[in-house]
Amino acid sequence: MAKKTVIQWCDSTVNPTMGCDGCELWSKHRKTCYAGTLHQRFGGSSKGYAPTFKDVTPFPGRMREAAKWSDLTGTERPDKPWLNGLPRLIFVSDMSDSLSKAVKFEYLEQEIIENVRSKDGQRHCWLWLTKRPKRMAEFSRWLEKRGTQWPSNLWAGTSVTDQASTARARDLLDVGDSSTVRFLSVEPQVEPADLGDVLPNLDWVIHGGESGHGSRMFDTAWAKELISQCKNSGVPYFLKQLGAKVVRNGKRLEFDDAHAGDWTEWPKNLRIRKFPQRTGVAVQGREISATSYLDYILFMLKTDGGYMQTDTLYDEIFEEFSLYMSEADLKPMAKRKTPKWKNMVDWAKASGAKSGKLAAVTHESKRYVVLLDNFETDTFVLKLVKKQKKKPSSFKKRCPNCSTYQSMSNRVCVKCKTELPVAAKREIRRSPR
Repeated sequence: MAKKTVIQWCDSTVNPTMGCDGCELWSKHRKTCYAGTLHQRFGGSSKGYAPTFKDVTPFPGRMREAAKWSDLTGTERPDKPWLNGLPRLIFVSDMSDSLSKAVKFEYLEQEIIENVRSKDGQRHCWLWLTKRPKRMAEFSRWLEKRGTQWPSNLWAGTSVTDQASTARARDLLDVGDSSTVRFLSVEPQVEPADLGDVLPNLDWVIHGGESGHGSRMFDTAWAKELISQCKNSGVPYFLKQLGAKVVRNGKRLEFDDAHAGDWTEWPKNLRIRKFPQRTGVAVQGREISATSYLDYILFMLKTDGGYMQTDTLYDEIFEEFSLYMSEADLKPMAKRKTPKWKNMVDWAKASGAKSGKLAAVTHESKRYVVLLDNFETDTFVLKLVKKQKKKPSSFKKRCPNCSTYQSMSNRVCVKCKTELPVAAKREIRRSPR
């Protein structure tokens, strides 16, 4: 386990077990799994490893220790800016497959589920990756029969490396319930692979090439194809690394980074590292506050290109938080037609604006909230903010008749009683990058 890791898509790693039953990366014919390679070197002689990689060994207490790590929600990661604002992301089982046959469901419930659901564990996102999603689905059903719900902050993931292993993606759909975040790690991809019609049912895709001794080729055309498929399916895409042997148009590409994991060396059209908007952490076990809303707003904007229509923002927040809202949150406040939760969201936006994190912008009669100082925010949108010269803390609109600035929620001018324009359903047109 590691509180800090170089793996690009997470903050930390933890292994409730060590060892694995094997897979296409660790068999009689091929041994390129990095976890297996490390076990060959340290297994049986170093503390914390299984005797051998095939001897799957439980290590109780590790999940409890990881749950106590500090909450990273709202913090910045200078070395991984794409993680900024997110809860701590903990990769479960990077050196093992905890769904191996020898691991009993009772142990998984006690070591993983109970700690993920604990007061400390609820602060983090736990990303559980396996090459045995069928057994993960069996475990999910086993929990359900015992009256235990799959924790919403426990993401369920499986790995795909070639066409033969793509069937795992369909098995993953049987894990958890409608609140479960399901992700696919297409890494290392070693041949062309078609995910079929399962992709739109997933929440996230991680992609990458193979690294280490005996690495196989990774074609950048595979990345372009999967980026296109994810975009068409509305699934966030994260390119982790290109691998040790990268080709483009039949020619080998060379990088300073041995794994080609430094995205500043990549072609610009491949520099995509997005996350799902649902985390399962935002309000679980917490009182809903304006701070919770602000954290979620910053997270959504970061994962949606840096800006979002205000109405869409309200819809996304209501979908994420509605199950946790009280009757008081849903009722309109005195002297205002909008419910309490929406007023709290407005307060959160204003708070973010005062701190210089957010700004308001109007384009073609449509209102938007913009994330400032973000490396992904479209330059065209930032120019609109600058052109309109709106102070980040304003969040106001101007009457076309008397030019009085007032609340964005007003439908009639407070001064001259002129009817104010209603937002039209048109999107900001992005400038070419």
